[in-house]
Amino acid sequence: MTESNRATTKPGRSPGETGAGEGPAAAPTAQNPPPRASAIRIRKLRERLGPWRVLDEDGVWPAGEGVRREEELAGRVASDAGAAVRLWRGGRSLVVTRRETRLPSFESAADEMESLGWPVVVRDSGGTAVPHLPGALQVSLFLPRRRARGMGVEDVYHLLCEPVRGALQDLGLTTGYGQVAGSFCDGRFNLVHGGKKLAGTAQRWRGAGPGSSRGDGYILGHMVLFVEGDVEGATRAVNRLLRTAGGEGRFREEAHGTVVAALATGGVLGSGGPPGSWGPNGNDREADGASGDGEGAIPPAAEPTVEVVRRAVRRRLEASLRLREKG
Repeated sequence: MTESNRATTKPGRSPGETGAGEGPAAAPTAQNPPPRASAIRIRKLRERLGPWRVLDEDGVWPAGEGVRREEELAGRVASDAGAAVRLWRGGRSLVVTRRETRLPSFESAADEMESLGWPVVVRDSGGTAVPHLPGALQVSLFLPRRRARGMGVEDVYHLLCEPVRGALQDLGLTTGYGQVAGSFCDGRFNLVHGGKKLAGTAQRWRGAGPGSSRGDGYILGHMVLFVEGDVEGATRAVNRLLRTAGGEGRFREEAHGTVVAALATGGVLGSGGPPGSWGPNGNDREADGASGDGEGAIPPAAEPTVEVVRRAVRRRLEASLRLREKG
């Protein structure tokens, strides 16, 4: 079992830990998505939080290593660096919360899953156990709290999710926000297509906010986008771990999907959700891929892979953030 070295902190009145895309408001369904952030507000937040960097990492991190690296990067953002977005992939593993480690037979269950090729990684955050797969794109958003005055949970999720939604639209796939009954780590800022969860999100706030004498802190937003791979088998692995540990593993395999499978079935999701507002010209129509002339748009891929999606997300980020520095 691999353990993340993160520490959970919920300072003052900040949102603290929010797992599964949850915030303080009641969670709407995919047919009743979260309220849209205005393009003007998103642009102002983006400018305030910069300079931005995109950390585009090749290869696949061993189980647990990619999770631990986030603490190092978050520390840099908190101390002196500007905001950053990290694109990365992790090895096959099951990532669990501290709460789940307290199940009566957790240790033996984790050992069993590791023997079956599913090493278990512990993280300090909310939500539920989730699988990581090499075919999933991990998107991590790092924001310095000293520049986050007035920001809320939904702002962070819009900053995290909208570039990914725009990139998927460039590839021919329209997604909305909403909960999917029976999915692991469910929340209102899932990315959903055709009633299936393609991506889950979470965030946590650590350290002091603007004007505090306790030093700087950071906000970490995170998304797991299942691009390709056996997400149904991964769901069965999560269920087996939790049941063997003495908990309830009742997640539905059919609640989850992949980008590749969604594109293969065709069609778009008519469930609402805010259109992309991260286009290079601040134009919602172009940002959402409705115009074939939009700068930064790419033609639909016949056989998309996690690398194709990663490049599409990076292109969206670079166009919309007008990066001063690229990493």
